[in-house]
Amino acid sequence: MGGKKGRTEGHWRDLANKLAAGGAKPTRGWHPGGEWKTTIDKILKCPETIRRQISNGNGQQTLLSLFNHPNSTSPCTCGWVHGNETTAPNTTTAAAPLRPPKEVDFNILRKPDPRKTVGDVRGIYKVYPQKGCFDLEVFGYTNGKCPHCKSSNIEAKNINPSVKLIYTTGKPRFVQGIGLECQACDGGRWQSYEKTYVDSLSKKQQSELGAVVAGKRNGVDVDIIMQMRVGATASAIARQSLANLTKLHAQWEDEYEENCRIAAERGYDVVERAFPSLEESGLPGFAAKADIITIGLLRDYLSTKDELLRELASLRSEKSMAIDHQRKVVKHAVGNNGASSFTVVGDGGILLGYYVVPDDGEQWLKHAMLEMVQRHGAVLNDDLKTVASQGNLPKVIYVDKMCCGGTEGSRADAVRYFYGMLKKLDVFHLIQRIGKEINCEHPRKGDFLKRLSECIFTLVQEDVDALKQARDSGGYNNLTPKQEKADKLRYVRTKIENPERIVSKILVVVKGQIAIDREAKKQSMMAGDACEDINTAHRAYPLITKKILKCVMQQCIHILNGCVHDEFDMNVLTGQSNYRDTLTALDTYTSQRGSNRVEAWHSVADRKVYAITTMRRSLFDARLLWHVTNYNRQRLRNLGRENVLPDGVAPSEGSRQYRSSFVESTNLLFGFSYYDYVTRTEIEAHLQDTILNAIENDEELELEDVFNDDTVTDEESDYDESEEDGDSDDDDSIFEPVMKSVIPKLVGANELKMLAGILGDDLDWTAPANPCAAEQPLKDDEVQEEIDAHPTFKQLVADADVMAAEAGIDVERHDFKSINAETFEASKKSNSRRNVIKRLQRSSGGKYAPPDFNDCMEKKFKELWFDENKQNPFQGAQIRGWCMYAMGQYEMWRMEEITTAVEEENTMPPLLETNFEAVKAWVLKMKELSSKAQRDGAFNTESALLTSQLNHFTKTSSPSKELDLGKTTSVADLSVTVVTGADPSAVEFPSPTSTTVQQGMEAMLSRKPPPPQTKKRKTAPPPDENFLRRKKVAATVMDKHNITASCATSRRRRCGVCGLLTKDFYFNTEHGISTKEDGVPHLITREMNFCPLADDHSIYYAYKTQKKVVKEEQNRRNYTKSKGS
Repeated sequence: MGGKKGRTEGHWRDLANKLAAGGAKPTRGWHPGGEWKTTIDKILKCPETIRRQISNGNGQQTLLSLFNHPNSTSPCTCGWVHGNETTAPNTTTAAAPLRPPKEVDFNILRKPDPRKTVGDVRGIYKVYPQKGCFDLEVFGYTNGKCPHCKSSNIEAKNINPSVKLIYTTGKPRFVQGIGLECQACDGGRWQSYEKTYVDSLSKKQQSELGAVVAGKRNGVDVDIIMQMRVGATASAIARQSLANLTKLHAQWEDEYEENCRIAAERGYDVVERAFPSLEESGLPGFAAKADIITIGLLRDYLSTKDELLRELASLRSEKSMAIDHQRKVVKHAVGNNGASSFTVVGDGGILLGYYVVPDDGEQWLKHAMLEMVQRHGAVLNDDLKTVASQGNLPKVIYVDKMCCGGTEGSRADAVRYFYGMLKKLDVFHLIQRIGKEINCEHPRKGDFLKRLSECIFTLVQEDVDALKQARDSGGYNNLTPKQEKADKLRYVRTKIENPERIVSKILVVVKGQIAIDREAKKQSMMAGDACEDINTAHRAYPLITKKILKCVMQQCIHILNGCVHDEFDMNVLTGQSNYRDTLTALDTYTSQRGSNRVEAWHSVADRKVYAITTMRRSLFDARLLWHVTNYNRQRLRNLGRENVLPDGVAPSEGSRQYRSSFVESTNLLFGFSYYDYVTRTEIEAHLQDTILNAIENDEELELEDVFNDDTVTDEESDYDESEEDGDSDDDDSIFEPVMKSVIPKLVGANELKMLAGILGDDLDWTAPANPCAAEQPLKDDEVQEEIDAHPTFKQLVADADVMAAEAGIDVERHDFKSINAETFEASKKSNSRRNVIKRLQRSSGGKYAPPDFNDCMEKKFKELWFDENKQNPFQGAQIRGWCMYAMGQYEMWRMEEITTAVEEENTMPPLLETNFEAVKAWVLKMKELSSKAQRDGAFNTESALLTSQLNHFTKTSSPSKELDLGKTTSVADLSVTVVTGADPSAVEFPSPTSTTVQQGMEAMLSRKPPPPQTKKRKTAPPPDENFLRRKKVAATVMDKHNITASCATSRRRRCGVCGLLTKDFYFNTEHGISTKEDGVPHLITREMNFCPLADDHSIYYAYKTQKKVVKEEQNRRNYTKSKGS
């Protein structure tokens, strides 16, 4: 023990004995230090010391002394021997043995100290433990190659005096390297842990370092790089690293407290110290940083980019290709400055290329498609459309646009072929063009689009019969529509044939929907609704409008031009499957038709970058190239391919067996590298042409803008959407026959011209005064002029009316035959083709599990659903609010029933607990059932029967011999990789030079990311109780006086309380709707919102009186002011 300078141990021991005996504290020079201070402070606070001081007259009277006799004793808390109570102030007492004090170490690890000599680092990898520090790793191999000249003549010059921090997701790592210098070039010096140099070492030596170090920045552990490769975000990894270090700090704190307890049990006087906080410990400084992680990924991308492109360039397609553009994903890298992605997909959904282009113009695709043609060994003619040698190039390519000129007979060879492949319009995009013109809230939209699809595709009858036989054998006769669709996609082949027959079927469906529209209006008018100026939410709003009819006619032109039908068999046999455990083996197929494979990748890419607000172009390329690589590998595994690398592993990091088929070199460009190339090439070509023209014409140079948006045309914009609406001459009270237009047996150019006008007449059902009519009518001779200009349509060989009659539809007299209502299929509420979750559920083929509602539970919920005092979601109530209300009511009723059963000793009722998801699913089911009749078009008996007939009419199947399918290709026969025949040992992946790395890193880090795209969330205001009360009062008054709100949608003002039009409306509390003299109008101003049906009329009169007084006062002041002047 120690004390102040100049004081001995004996002095402080005597002072302790004096104070313990009750002596007075010295006035000067008694303040101890060190451990003696702790001991003397305990003695002074001891109750026995205080009692002795008071007894000797050296202390103050305290509450403790009032209860203790001067001659009694008090409990000792200091552990010191107090001696004789009459001890004089100068008398000392022998002290008892002291407990040795002890300070327990916190054991917080710190950054290790570097090694001092070259011999401790050179030529080895070793871990040096240090007490109180993290382990130090030394990495000083000298058997690599120079990053500049690739020479092996390397010499170790000096030891690095600092330690490099390596970020990890757990405990941090610290590495010390050695300075190296090449003796064969003047490339300068570098550290032994530099990424460019480490790439030249053996795989064992690379794994020992296990980190990516770029320049002077801290390194990144390979585990973090691997997480970034498979799709993790840098911010998520940084949070994980900090979380693990926080757990490590808590572990150290628990160990410190345990060590303190053990020391106290062993008799030590443990010094109490607060454990350092997380910030004081310094651990947050060792947590991984998101920006350093991103730079580590970019540095790793420079080393792996070439081999990943070689792997991508080794893939090819045999059956077909599909191309499409997407703007959504690229927006994360360029903001709102334009640009979109261009994707090429082959057989099995394998991505063959992913590029960023300025827009969706065809001029930017040349370099990408020429590389694709060269990859497949084909040779094009000079026109770049047809092939001189087909090679392995697929014969068909599916596009989303540019399939033809968009007019009759415009599919010439100049537009029919696309870089040696036959262009076909994807059916998904064809139907989507029609679907996007239909109001998304229309209940019959999904059913109509499904019928269009059924008109286009024809099922193979043998596959349908085999599937039906398998279902019958297993007793699967009550499958849900989703399960039936999943079975059809997997076990039944389809064929698109006979464009003329397809168009005829589509026209019959359109005519049937027009008939249903008119029946819906007729039914509404019979119920008292004038159907004037209706909005899109009205139950009589038509499905087929003028604009939609025109769009359908335009798509029929594409079909008749040969843009859709199959010219080759596009079905692929994938194997056999045991159908739903029935021991019946069915052949499984997949279609290589259409660009739905591109849409699948678009959904995946969108999910991968959804959480990233903004990123640099280089980071976009790095992340997307790894996403594409992992996506293709998963697809290859699904196709049964062997020797496929796991996700996140670079080809150079895997065994040689994996990369035996990779091409040795490629000119494939990816992402923004392609964007930079094509834009630079376009500018250079434009400048060169401008200079040559100026020289030839001896004129001044005039450089125009290369990116002139006016020169980019879209063949899909053949019709104008801003036509003026015309008046209708139809009398709404007289309904002529719905199907008055008869489709002739042979439909040619003149017949199609006639149909456009006649079907347009069928649509003129609106009232004369409709400034906001559903859609605009066709302009006179608009379609006719276009058809007359190209009268090359072949007449249709199928008679649409005959087809309708065969299906039981009488188009002349509405004499529809009855069909069983069970043949109806539920209409989809919305188009779920872009919903990835629903698409995965459909492809899983599992059985649908409904909510666990038994009969007793569902009976109670139905009572709540039909409660007159509570609106249900079908009547406009919010789903979540009603579900919470129903759950509360049900739970209260359930407990009452269970309590009654227990008290009366009856059988326990089957009333189970429920949750929000189960109740919500049941509500959605009830809501769907409530609107099913409207969605199916069952407005009356005639429309219901017509809809039922259309369901049977559009479903078509034919024997395979009539479809000319031939032999279906097996998936095992598809070739998706290019076999080079090279020796696996010869396929190497040399690391890039230091110059390339330096230029690449500078280019990556010099570009500024686009501004972040932030979305402001709007929070809904809390409900106004007074407003809800007024609405309820207004509704009661309207019911009392039989007042109904008009459904007009013009720009006339409505009252927000009662919903009535405010213009020319006056209300009297006794007589209801009144005149201007006897009634009170609405009053909606900035100061007040007065409703005569919900508010007291005295408010209106008081307001008017006040305004009159204010006006009179204002007039008086103006008069006084003008008189004074």
